[in-house]
Amino acid sequence: MGNPMKVWRRVLLAAAAAIPACGGGGGGGTGGSLPPPPPGPPVAAVATPVGPQHSTVAIDYTLYDAESDPVTIAAAFSTDGGITFSPALPAFGNGSLSGLATSPGGTLHTFLWNSVDDGVATGGGPVNTQVRVRITPSDAAAGTAGTSGPFTVDNTIDRFIGVATATFPHSLTMVGNSETALGNLVADSFRIRYGTQLAFQNGWGIRAPLPSGHRPADLTLRRPVSGYPPGPPYDLVLADAYIILPFGNRVVTRTVAGSQLWAMLELGVWNYPGNNNGFPQVSGFRFTFSASNPGGARVLSVTLDGGSPILNNSTTYTLATNNFLNAGGDGYFMLNDGQGTVQELLAQVFADHIERLGTVTPVIDGRMTVVP
Repeated sequence: MGNPMKVWRRVLLAAAAAIPACGGGGGGGTGGSLPPPPPGPPVAAVATPVGPQHSTVAIDYTLYDAESDPVTIAAAFSTDGGITFSPALPAFGNGSLSGLATSPGGTLHTFLWNSVDDGVATGGGPVNTQVRVRITPSDAAAGTAGTSGPFTVDNTIDRFIGVATATFPHSLTMVGNSETALGNLVADSFRIRYGTQLAFQNGWGIRAPLPSGHRPADLTLRRPVSGYPPGPPYDLVLADAYIILPFGNRVVTRTVAGSQLWAMLELGVWNYPGNNNGFPQVSGFRFTFSASNPGGARVLSVTLDGGSPILNNSTTYTLATNNFLNAGGDGYFMLNDGQGTVQELLAQVFADHIERLGTVTPVIDGRMTVVP
């Protein structure tokens, strides 16, 4: 008589192969019921995402285990159809990959994979149609891995990400001494992504308008350069985000005291109306300052969106900024205190934000008020 575990695994793998592919946004599952497995190491079955995937890929998988033990998973990806695999970096939003629930009938989970940080189908290279993700479970011993079918990942620079109803203008003078629609959109992108109360971006970290001067291969896109159909509206591509935010900075999330934020704003406006590399482009709050007060004593008030005051004291708030500023860049030494969790690429977060919105419109909404 054959090994009952091997027989059951053949039944599972045959059933998993017949599962309709699920969408990248979660849901999925293994379809019909399976016979309960005999005691032994856990087993994973992995669904295949449908359609082109981009920076964050949601991989649905199911964990089977007769003993319902908590399981740790290891995720790996392949760019050659499953011939070779490398460890897969989790994207922001994953829960723990340890202590996951299992059951004899299968328990559904989702692994969020950061395909951009793993360099899959990025830059000027081709779209990759032979990507697979493998999930290997273990409790006391390594279990049986499940692997998705092949799917497509497209992080190429000419990938369409959204539409702008008008140009978001840019010059270093604009972002160095005034609120800008582009600065607002950039700061909003990482505040919303990480759910912080505040976001703070240095003006000169933003280097081009939206859309940028990039020339995609698709000549049917509406672009503000010769050789393309005119706008507005304009079609946006991934390259726009990386040209606007070209320094490879990453978002950092942390807490700041009200007194630190006031010090940051004082530094940002100390020589207004002169140009300042680190001029504040902000989200989640508003501030007022006097142009006639001496530098270092200009900020008059700071309030959260909604009007609650942020006082110059020890009360703390959650902040998203970038790793350059968090290390004291542009003179922001008050942030260089060892705090902060480094997150995803700022350009990636910005592109994802535009893609989620679909259509973006330049807006100045009074985040900074200057009084005589």
